[in-house]
Amino acid sequence: MKPLRRILALLLGAAVLLPLSACIPAEPSGQDPPPSPDAPPGPSPSAAAGPSPSPEITERMPITGSFIQGWLVRNWDKDRWLEEFEAMKASGLDLIILQTTVDKSFDRDTDLGLDSRLYPLNYIHALYPSQLPELTGHIGGSNDSLRGCLEAARETGISVMIGLVDDTRWWRYGWALPAAVPEFGSDPAMDSYWGRWAVEHAHMTNKAASEIWEIYGEEFGDVIYGWYYVSEWWNFEPFNQDAAKILAESLNIILDHLSVLTPGMPLGMSPFHNLTMKGPADIRQQYLDIFALTRWRPYDILAPQDSIGANQTNGLPTLHTWLQAYKDAADAAGIRFWVNNENFTRDYTAAGMSRFAVQMQVSAPLAERLICFSWNHYFSPTNTGTTRYNDAYLRYIETGLID
Repeated sequence: MKPLRRILALLLGAAVLLPLSACIPAEPSGQDPPPSPDAPPGPSPSAAAGPSPSPEITERMPITGSFIQGWLVRNWDKDRWLEEFEAMKASGLDLIILQTTVDKSFDRDTDLGLDSRLYPLNYIHALYPSQLPELTGHIGGSNDSLRGCLEAARETGISVMIGLVDDTRWWRYGWALPAAVPEFGSDPAMDSYWGRWAVEHAHMTNKAASEIWEIYGEEFGDVIYGWYYVSEWWNFEPFNQDAAKILAESLNIILDHLSVLTPGMPLGMSPFHNLTMKGPADIRQQYLDIFALTRWRPYDILAPQDSIGANQTNGLPTLHTWLQAYKDAADAAGIRFWVNNENFTRDYTAAGMSRFAVQMQVSAPLAERLICFSWNHYFSPTNTGTTRYNDAYLRYIETGLID
């Protein structure tokens, strides 16, 4: 998943990072419109065509869950959610992952360094009527789209995974090794600007989770499937044990809180990878290092993005190797493993089934469940205005035929 909020085009030489936030159609006006990122370098299409779907496959693992981004649903009421969920159910999906419920947008047009306190706030948007002091002045909560979502989910048999707080300052970190700030102390990890922001953000996430559960938990506890960790990780370069400590501690603060607040409900996360940065063996070790410090519960979920959307066919030949690297880390941590297949192109249009089918076929043997970014944004007839893309998907799932 904005990273999951606005499109990120952070350049490291020729490298372009394309997380879930880079997978969105145009934002409404006035909401940080996404730029058009350059294509990342990689093998030529002819050299990276990858395998074709096998006609011998008679059972095809379907997509059963999908991300939907907060900006799209800000003005949705129960009836609009019902329309969306009925279309999802008709297509075999029963899980919606609401990527964010709170979006904190900061002005990052000017590079002010790593001190998060220097970045002015643009706006805060919430999908529910928050009373948290930290969200004072938020817009959108009076509509209570989250209640409409939960009410419609109950009526249609959809489960809801709730993403919590997105803070766009996250994208300031991960590009250099952390270093201690004398103002804070001497620990290069937790006394760095990155470490201080990560702890602050984790506690803010916990406050939002507590408030959401207080408002909706008793009434909709049977509908809420779990929680989604919004900040998206990637194949960080450079990376060391101090960075691992920061990332693990940010998770641990949230995991410890949720273990008390909603015991038994999973926390899911969906990192991505950039093909121009370090490879599968390194990312395997990265996650082994982080997860060795993380207090995971056995029901938590690692659901990496397959990262094919922006890379197109360039990533298909090595997709199994990347996914196996993630799965090795999940298995070592004793947590569940899903795959998040990307059904869009670098032009932000729906992917053709000839490519998307390969992604699902490569992912299925490794994954407990396939989810995607995003059926709702790219296949849903209610959002695309056509049944063409979803019909092609269903035809493949039902018959194996590809148009």
